[in-house]
Amino acid sequence: MKKISAPGRNRIWNLDESFWTGGAALHFTPDGAARCWICRNPPAPALLVFPDKKQAEAFCSDWEVLFPGEAVSLLHEIPLTPRGVRDKAMPVQRGETLARWRAEGGILAASSGALLGPAGRGGGEIRIAAGGEYSREQLLDWLVHAGYERSDIVWAPGQFIFRGYILDVFDPAYAHPLRFEFFDETVESVRSFSPRTQTSVGLLDEVAVHSLSDSKDQTFFDLYPEDAVSVHFDPVRASASADSYAMLWRDVLGEEAGLNPLPEWDDVILKLASRPRLRITPSASFSKKGVSVEDIAPFRGNMEKFRYACSLWQDEGYSVFLATANPRILAFGEEAHVLPAGGPLSAGFIDADARVAYISDLELAGISERPSGGDIMSAPPGEWGERLSEGQLMIHEDYGLCVFRGSEEVVAGGEAVDSLILEFAGGGRLFVPVLMLHKLTPL
Repeated sequence: MKKISAPGRNRIWNLDESFWTGGAALHFTPDGAARCWICRNPPAPALLVFPDKKQAEAFCSDWEVLFPGEAVSLLHEIPLTPRGVRDKAMPVQRGETLARWRAEGGILAASSGALLGPAGRGGGEIRIAAGGEYSREQLLDWLVHAGYERSDIVWAPGQFIFRGYILDVFDPAYAHPLRFEFFDETVESVRSFSPRTQTSVGLLDEVAVHSLSDSKDQTFFDLYPEDAVSVHFDPVRASASADSYAMLWRDVLGEEAGLNPLPEWDDVILKLASRPRLRITPSASFSKKGVSVEDIAPFRGNMEKFRYACSLWQDEGYSVFLATANPRILAFGEEAHVLPAGGPLSAGFIDADARVAYISDLELAGISERPSGGDIMSAPPGEWGERLSEGQLMIHEDYGLCVFRGSEEVVAGGEAVDSLILEFAGGGRLFVPVLMLHKLTPL
């Protein structure tokens, strides 16, 4: 895949100082991959704040397509469920994400709600090396006392399962879960694996598995880099989302809310405002334009119009990229001498100064693929999809025998959540969020 060397124009880092330290906001209406484009090549660790987690996930997904190999991380929200707000693994995962960002730099994408939740660092640890001998019974006992929970499949932080001579553990200190293969009491190999595909992604010599029970509480600003800057997309909506998140947090915790209070959003903003901060708003009021990246007009399935537009751009010296995973559209793009972008984008854009155009499925057909966004908890692993079929019997840990009736996106508390549909005797139905899949056992 051909990559271009993008000039420095139309980057937010080159904006006048009044945008960063004064009261001026940047007027910018495009969303999708255009947001990544104007944030390319950050000179310092950069926090990007979005109104909701789906926008943060889409940004990470688009960034990985546009700039593969360049550092971008997603700060996960604490799920607003009784289990989620009491989970020991999620704060540790968030703390480790912040620690890596502080050490390595790059971009950290987060929703306003993600900035409010607690963070932590793993406590005591046990080291496991390939070739070493360990009592499997003692390892299992240590994991239970360290706060890990058994699961049918390991795909979320804080889970573990021992199947035969294979131990899977998701220590939130790592980006991927760990797989230990035993021969009797000897560890033959240590690997990291993808929680989505359940396949190995790396071979390791030795790792430390951290205790969740002994985790140390830390705040977001305990781990905030000294030289970091922040960028706030649609700050009015982000503020409203933060208030909604805090309200739902209190509702879920009930009487315990006073023991686990969230910081006030205004206090968070004040601390971020003491350092360089940029506000980006779609509103033209009290803002001014500083970059000239634009949306691409939709083609609405008219491929001849697409071919003509590409030819026109190419005659003017543009590099035109097609961002899709659809092989038929890619083949059509090849006929039009359009370069493959390497994956789908949530939305395309055009930069006249850089002579670059990225066309996505959204402009071509009016729909776009849902980004993976790096959110390991946004969907169950691939193995679930292979094992589940509509009408299949399952056991729910709390409610017993049921039938799987498919999946559906459910909106709860203003947030869309992927859920499995279970049907019980008498026709009653239960929507189970993916966070609660550990309670299900397929038969």
